[in-house]
Amino acid sequence: FSAYGRVFDNAARKDVQGNVDKLRRRARALKKKDARGMVLRERQLDPSKTECPDSAARALFWTNRIVSQVAASFENVLDMPKASFNKCATDAYLKTCGPYNQPAHRAMARIMLKIIPDRDAFVRLYGAASMEDLAPTLRAWIKASRASRNAVDDFFSKNPDLAPRRRT
Repeated sequence: FSAYGRVFDNAARKDVQGNVDKLRRRARALKKKDARGMVLRERQLDPSKTECPDSAARALFWTNRIVSQVAASFENVLDMPKASFNKCATDAYLKTCGPYNQPAHRAMARIMLKIIPDRDAFVRLYGAASMEDLAPTLRAWIKASRASRNAVDDFFSKNPDLAPRRRT
């Protein structure tokens, strides 16, 4: 998240850490270590719980959306070499997280994404001399995260009642 600048980095890290903490608490409470099993057990015990912000379902969903946003940002940076990093990141947000956020959250995210570093700063942050040097690292990260992102997306496709509703 540091590629997005300090403000976004702090907010995103807190958000992800909060979701990880929720998953850990729910895992202990439900005596399940597997995230999918935990979410399904939570639904079995109390179907209304899955709609609560502190549910395992929501924590898993949002953690995956954030990882998907990072992957989409990286894909956009690679696929749109002339576009600003701001455009790449904003388009990624609007594709991955935006549809599930309330309008006020979307507006706030767009403001935060306006103050992220430019492409050159993004490249330097990773210690690369150029985007060409950084591209293999980004491609490797996208590839390495794809299976888990797809597995969680598939889980929510098969269990749509566990995911937040799209708001767009």
